[in-house]
Amino acid sequence: MTEPDPSANGGGTDAPANDGGTNAGASSSDHGSGTDAEATPSLAASDDVPSDPEALRAELGQIKRAVGLAESHPYWWRMWLVEGLGVALLFPLFNVGFVYGFSIPVVGGLLAVFAGHQYALYRVQRAYDEPTTGIPDWGRWHLGFFAGLFAWIVGLSPVLDAVPGLAETPLIWVGAGIVMGVAFFYMGQLLGAYHIRSADRNAFYLGGSWLLAVSAALPWLPDTVQDWAFATLGLAYGLYCLVAYVVLARR
Repeated sequence: MTEPDPSANGGGTDAPANDGGTNAGASSSDHGSGTDAEATPSLAASDDVPSDPEALRAELGQIKRAVGLAESHPYWWRMWLVEGLGVALLFPLFNVGFVYGFSIPVVGGLLAVFAGHQYALYRVQRAYDEPTTGIPDWGRWHLGFFAGLFAWIVGLSPVLDAVPGLAETPLIWVGAGIVMGVAFFYMGQLLGAYHIRSADRNAFYLGGSWLLAVSAALPWLPDTVQDWAFATLGLAYGLYCLVAYVVLARR
């Protein structure tokens, strides 16, 4: 009777083991490839995140407004000092030109003050750290403001020529002051939409009220003062700007 060969049994036992190891390796390989497949979409998704800091700031501001977490921010209050000094010099110089004519020294002074005023405004605006919610565009607001003044002056000019004695009244400057006052009220409303603090919004509201009051008082001033109505309007505006600067600088 022939004995069974042990090596044959061993070979039978080893073969399944080797197959199992192979299957296990294949299974782990499958799992590994699955992990890589899952990681790939997450990397691709990260590519969609905007890398522009300005875009991120704008998106953050939109999120804050949407969930009601927008904070109250100060406006660039140093502009009140620049505006006050600039207008308090520009308006009287213009009035000198209206009364005595625009000579070369007057025109040179106007250009120099205007250039310095614009440069100072530019420096102040560059130093201002804007909130993530943004602020109204100062240049566009000024463009609309001066467009309103220009439209008022152009539209009223033929009326002044047609009505005797009307040109001697400060009517044209009354209307100019009213346009300025309304523009200030409008800016106060805009700042509220951008979550600017109430102190800065109130500065524009009070400034608009002050301009309306001064404009309404111009026709009631003595005749000698009415010849300098534009200078009076500018000095009154400049005085308010300096007061607003002092008050806001302490907050």
